Amino acid sequence: MAEGITLQLELLDDVVFSERPATEGAHRGLDHVPGSALLGWTAARLYAELDAGEAWLLFHSGKVRFGNGVPLAPNGRLAWPAPLALHAPKGERWQGEDGRVRAEKVRNLVRAGREQGAQWRQVRDTRITCDGLVHTPARELAMKTAIDPETGRARKHHLYGYEALRAGQRFVARIEADDDVPAHLLDRLRTVLDGAVAHLGRSRAAQYGRVRCVLGEAFEVPEEVSGETRELVLWLLADMAAAHEGAPVFAPRPEDLGLPHGRLVPERSFIRARAYAPFNTWRQTRDLERQVITAGSVLVFEMDAPVDPAALPRAFGLWREAGLGHVAINPRLLADEHPVFEAARAPSGEVAPARPDSVLLDWLETIREESEASAAVDEVVEDMVVGLRKLYEAARVFGTAELRLPGKTQWGRVREVAANTADGDALMDRLFGADGPIKAENNDDWNAFTVDEDGRTTTIREWLQARLQRERPALRAHIAVRLARRMADVLAAEEARGGAR
Repeated sequence: MAEGITLQLELLDDVVFSERPATEGAHRGLDHVPGSALLGWTAARLYAELDAGEAWLLFHSGKVRFGNGVPLAPNGRLAWPAPLALHAPKGERWQGEDGRVRAEKVRNLVRAGREQGAQWRQVRDTRITCDGLVHTPARELAMKTAIDPETGRARKHHLYGYEALRAGQRFVARIEADDDVPAHLLDRLRTVLDGAVAHLGRSRAAQYGRVRCVLGEAFEVPEEVSGETRELVLWLLADMAAAHEGAPVFAPRPEDLGLPHGRLVPERSFIRARAYAPFNTWRQTRDLERQVITAGSVLVFEMDAPVDPAALPRAFGLWREAGLGHVAINPRLLADEHPVFEAARAPSGEVAPARPDSVLLDWLETIREESEASAAVDEVVEDMVVGLRKLYEAARVFGTAELRLPGKTQWGRVREVAANTADGDALMDRLFGADGPIKAENNDDWNAFTVDEDGRTTTIREWLQARLQRERPALRAHIAVRLARRMADVLAAEEARGGAR
């Protein structure tokens, strides 16, 4: 495997990666973290620090490839897009009670034909691990209404939805680099990414988008059959943008991908395609439309002469720097009439020894957990402070002269309630209930209307309630106490500068 960096990604919030950049209408979300999102976030932090040559090498040349974040299944294995060559008889159960593919019920049509008298359907729109576990990343659908910029109100008949990857899930991405990429540039990437909290996807200025990045070690890839061969089977692990003389193609010749001469075998290949125009945040417009062969497709080539797959790259086509074109060549999973899965095993291949009973170890574990929880609370609080300051500013811009907003006294009451309520669910009732300091019946302060960063009309009460509800119950009281303290400090500083109203 080429030199590179393995990233473990944890979704701290729901994250929206749409199949298309439309702002209205129902549309589907992606089931992975696009490499283009990682590339864009990293470039935003490094580009200005690099000279033109270094920036081109890292982000445009294709010599550094920001791979997609692949979902991590419950068994600790990476979940790849199911090969479209796999088919099961319609009406028969091809997934066992243990969640794994029943290999004897599934036929690999690269190697076998369809049995007569049976209706076959593709095993698609899901992911599988190399040991056969079926895994579909959890997603949430949220319906919203477009805002009319002239009135600031909801537009009639303009309902749209966000399908978001649910918070708490983990993904693994690989950034690969050619041998001639200087090591110090990869070190710069590691420094920027390790431990960072990136804001990725759509609507990340509001309630979506936080992803924690941590450097990992080994990166799992599907096992391949070695040895020279005249047949190449390409299982697309990511979308591929193939082109012939500059025009997109969906039935590429080997030469279109930079392979030796040969031909595509269409009757044994299984190809789906889609088109989309990614949104470029820096330019605030869409990039050129990309017409791609979708992940999970299987391309079978017959070569004019024997080829050693080990000597071939594992990424083909355009936009490889943004995660496109990643493939497995002659995967063992597609080597027989039925899918060939690896034996189930722990991710490391070993069983970790049990931790001995020890008062000291228990105490150290408690200290570690408290430290991690405290860091997580601080991160959430700072993010909420930024959001609240923007809400305050929007309310002051659009409000009347008599506008009242929550001040130091109101935040002091929030702090007092939170400091005396450990239970997270009880805290929500005590803060926002009929007798709470942020009650709905109060027409001033907390219920002052404002506009969030997505242009939606809200109140500070509604925003705060929704934001706290998303956090783990065990942390809500800690978050509320620290948030109240921070907001009191922020408002005091504004008063000192004469900026508070």
